[in-house]
Order: sequence, then C-alpha cells, then structure tokens
Amino acid sequence: GTMALGVTACTQKIYDAFVSDDKTKTFFHGHSFTANPLACTASLASLELLLKKNCREKIDIIVSMQKQFAEKMKNYEQRNIIKNIRYLGTIMAFEVNTNESDGYLHNIANEFTKFCLEKGVYLRPMGNTIYVMPPYCIKKKELEKIYEVIENFLSENYSEVPGAG
Repeated sequence: GTMALGVTACTQKIYDAFVSDDKTKTFFHGHSFTANPLACTASLASLELLLKKNCREKIDIIVSMQKQFAEKMKNYEQRNIIKNIRYLGTIMAFEVNTNESDGYLHNIANEFTKFCLEKGVYLRPMGNTIYVMPPYCIKKKELEKIYEVIENFLSENYSEVPGAG
C-alpha cells in the first residue's frame, strides 16, 4: 500500500483547544503520518526526479501537447458538443455538453470510461468533466492515443447539441 504524508491545519482557536497536558484533550490521529520515514523517502525521491532535466523536458512536451489539443478541441466547442475547455500546465479539462445539468454524478462518466477501456485507455471523468492529467513518464504516442480516443468518443456519441450550453 501507499503511505500518506499528512498535514493537519486548523485555526489558532482550534489549536489552542487541544494544547494541554490533559491526555483527554489529545488530537488523536492528527499526527498519524507525521515524519513517516517511508513517505519522506518517497517524497524526496520524487522531488529528485522532478528536478532532473529530462523530467522538465517531458513536462514541457506534455504542456505543449495539452495546449495544442485544447486548441483542436475548440472545434467541438464551436459545434456545441463540449464547453469550458481549459488547461494549466500538464492538466487539461472540459465538460461534455448534454441537456442535463453538469455535475460529478452525471451518467456520462460510466459510458465514457467503458468506451475508453475498450480502446485500451483508462480515463475516469468526474461526471461530465473529462480531464487529461498524464504522468510525466508518458510517451508522445501514448498521449496522442488518449486524444484520439477522446475524439472518437465525442464523434461517435455526440453530434451538435441544440439548445445546450
């Protein structure tokens, strides 16, 4: 399993309520992962990898590809199939435009995930919000396949949605 590295944050008033020599006022489990040696070692190793030149280069490639794909997706936005295309760094997202309200419990999520899995890609949207958040080790060809599967899903399942938006 994974070992989380946790932080507990609270207001001064709440902090003061727990500062005491009285053991019944202990904030139980607030320290569960404090300085966990395994989590700290993994964090330091991740940071070391992140700072390597080839990792920065891979991140730059992903950023560039996400930007290009977001631009390409404007074609679907103009046809009212998707909306709210956005990207920041290596993350890109948009909503599929349906006549239902947006939300994390939207039915399209299961349909989309099943479609992608059948094409060899695992993407799990939050409701009708589809996002691409690739790992930094992804290869260009793999990211291009993700884009292709997303476009296939939209093309096969949605034509222009009149009155949506």
